[in-house]
Amino acid sequence: EDDEVMGPGENSLHSFLFGQDYRDYYLNTSNLVKGDWTLWRDLTFFGSAGTAIYKPLAAANPFHLFGDTLFRPNPWGYGAEDHFIRVGMTVKKHGDVFPRRGWFFKSAAEYSGGAIKSQFTYRKLSSEAKGFAAPSPRTEVGGRLFLGEVTGKNGPAGFALQKLFDLGGPG
Repeated sequence: EDDEVMGPGENSLHSFLFGQDYRDYYLNTSNLVKGDWTLWRDLTFFGSAGTAIYKPLAAANPFHLFGDTLFRPNPWGYGAEDHFIRVGMTVKKHGDVFPRRGWFFKSAAEYSGGAIKSQFTYRKLSSEAKGFAAPSPRTEVGGRLFLGEVTGKNGPAGFALQKLFDLGGPG
């Protein structure tokens, strides 16, 4: 789930230069079946069903160029099995490769527990909107709004910590 906030390339570069890691690492054994349906060029519905077994890992502290800080520890997580169903949609109004203006919207809902026999019981909702424009040939302006919520039937013990939103990171 960390890719929704920061990609692995950006995190790796920041880690190598400054010795700060903003992703959480877990041993994750998973199976996933997913599909999508593009109704129109700009509207896509998607869905997936899967299972994941999470096990927490200790943080590693590799070489970095600047600073002498150690990586923060990975959050402790439950070593348990999660079964989940996820559905959502995306709407986009921009070109596919290197767009200079446009917008993008994505919304998803995820469920675990009850009838699908998961060790976790939670609901996760997320929505993301991005917009960007090029007011001049050498300038681009962009913005992003991300909203999300995770609720568990039994409080925080009811959902996998890997499903939380971590808003940490550089800048």
